[in-house]
Amino acid sequence: MKSSMDEANFVSRRAFFRSMRWAPFAFLPAPLCLQMLGLGPEKSFFPNFPFSEFHLKPHYPSLSPLEDVLALVAPGSDGFPTEKYAFEIQRHLDAWSQSLKLVPPALNAMAEFLDPSIAANTFTPNEEIGQRFENGVETLLRRFTPKPVAGRDSFLEELRRYLAGFLQIDIAQFEIVRIRQTANNPLTVEADIRYDIAGKMSGGAGREERIGIWETLWSQWEPERWRAEKWHPTEETLARAQNPLFVDVTLNALGQTSSYRQQLLRGADHWRTVLAGASNVALSKTSPRIREWGSLTARRAHSSLTSEIPACRIFW
Repeated sequence: MKSSMDEANFVSRRAFFRSMRWAPFAFLPAPLCLQMLGLGPEKSFFPNFPFSEFHLKPHYPSLSPLEDVLALVAPGSDGFPTEKYAFEIQRHLDAWSQSLKLVPPALNAMAEFLDPSIAANTFTPNEEIGQRFENGVETLLRRFTPKPVAGRDSFLEELRRYLAGFLQIDIAQFEIVRIRQTANNPLTVEADIRYDIAGKMSGGAGREERIGIWETLWSQWEPERWRAEKWHPTEETLARAQNPLFVDVTLNALGQTSSYRQQLLRGADHWRTVLAGASNVALSKTSPRIREWGSLTARRAHSSLTSEIPACRIFW
């Protein structure tokens, strides 16, 4: 028989869980918690991580079957018109990227989508902070001063000086990581562009890679054609190395192996699609049936590969 004191201190399981229903808020980051309560700013939850929305796009030697399907989906047709604008602006950036890898700095290709009265900031950094220097790699954080540069010719001259050290550019990737419409007539959008430029430097200075964000403003002057009206560099991470640190020899080593061409060449996206169709479940990494089929395929791949390449152990 319970005493009166025991009854006073007794808490039922239902009452306990009801009192703990707000406990998960204690584990949320402060900006996210305030935003959910309607008290936070309208900007991104994590302003210190400008690349948080950038998604890695793997490039496999063989294209996925989904590429043919995605090519039929028109950007902006699902109620998000800014997706269409980003796709159209991306075409200009991709054209400059291709020219940049052929003949840097490819100013003529960039001049085609610049407004004659473009307002920009200088590409000369006013601050360099050493981040790391070890294993032959030097890493710097560079910040750019908001010193105005007016006009297309002055902007291109700044860009020429910024890229002057590159003898050859191997990587020139430009991704729109944020876009927001600011006006309707003319149609105007703000776009943050994440850039990744890497290549061989002149004068035997080794190799260099620069990753950062450009804040830009674009206006549409013809259907599907845009002009950049503002271009502001903010900060970038720069990495230098005297010699290449990595060489991909996978294709040279395994290119003649039939198991590599039939299984590994297509990449993970292809096999997830095949497994989903075979098991009749959604593309979820946490699905037990996906894990079961994936493990079976991995064991078969491991068995066939190791039988053809005895000196190589491949683990999944």
